[in-house]
Amino acid sequence: MLPLGWSLNALFDIGAQAAHLRWSWEAFTFGTLPWLILLGAIGMVGWTLLSRAYQIADVGAVAPFEYAYLPLAAALGYLAFDEVPAWNTLVGMALIIVSGVYIAYREVVNARRSIMPTAEASFAPGNPGVVPEFHEPEPPPERQ
Repeated sequence: MLPLGWSLNALFDIGAQAAHLRWSWEAFTFGTLPWLILLGAIGMVGWTLLSRAYQIADVGAVAPFEYAYLPLAAALGYLAFDEVPAWNTLVGMALIIVSGVYIAYREVVNARRSIMPTAEASFAPGNPGVVPEFHEPEPPPERQ
C-alpha cells in the first residue's frame, strides 16, 4: 500500500497533507543506534511486564491500564513538540481514566465478595493464589 502511495505522490503533486509519502526519509546514523537499542529494550520490558500482569491478575483489572499510554503520549507531545491536545482528546482520556478506576474498584469489591476462588484463578501459571483446602474424605460406614 505504501509503495503505491509513494509512487503516486512522486508522479502527481498531492499536496502538503501527503508529505509523509515522499521518499525523504533519512537512514539513522550509528549515533542513534544506542537509542534504538534502548527503545527496543524498554518496549520489551514493558510488554513482558504486561504479559506477566495478565498471568497473575484478572483480565478485567489489568485491561483498563493498557490505555495508560494515552495521557502519557499527550504529555510527551506537549513537552516535546508543544502540541496542545484538543478538548475532545482530553475528555476522551478522562473518560478512559475514570472507567479504568471504576472497573478496578468493581473488581476489588467483587473479589471481596467471592468466598472460594475458581480453579482458573487459583491455578493460573505463576499465580500464588489461594489453593482450596483439601479435606480427607470420610470412610464409608461399615456394613453389619
